[in-house]
Amino acid sequence: MIREAKAGSEEAIAGLFLRFDRLIRASVRRVVGRGNEMEDAVQEARMSLAGGLARFDESRPFGPWVQVVARNAAVSYLRRQGTSHRSLEEPGSLPGAGQPGEAGSAVARLDSRDALDRVDAALARLAAKDREILDLRLRRDLPHAEVARLLGISLGSARVRFVRALAALRRGLGESR
Repeated sequence: MIREAKAGSEEAIAGLFLRFDRLIRASVRRVVGRGNEMEDAVQEARMSLAGGLARFDESRPFGPWVQVVARNAAVSYLRRQGTSHRSLEEPGSLPGAGQPGEAGSAVARLDSRDALDRVDAALARLAAKDREILDLRLRRDLPHAEVARLLGISLGSARVRFVRALAALRRGLGESR
């Protein structure tokens, strides 16, 4: 299907968009957030994907390429709109953060919800690049090498950015390490 799409088949391109719709939307939502701008940014991401298909290297996995192109299109969309990155990860999306309702008692659930709210607030205060690398490493559990490849940076830079982003999150939570 990818080869057909690269050759210009509108049917194949539509099929790829259908197959990867959730991934495209999730990648855009992480940058733009929910709301009116999201649909416009998703459309722009689809146009970027269709226009960039000829440059896609078929020896590489397609999903990560879709994520990067969709994310970059969303960032470009916001720049043109004069808007900044606003979205947060879904509540409780970081490993170890717990999920509402996991705890046994009402007090424990309230404490857990408070902790999730604190994490969400701390994430909101981070720079977009810090939220992005934390998402890739913690929520998606990607290895540093894959994060580096997706972001187009060296392995060492990916590790340093992750450590710095994690330190910034900890500072935002009032933790010391």
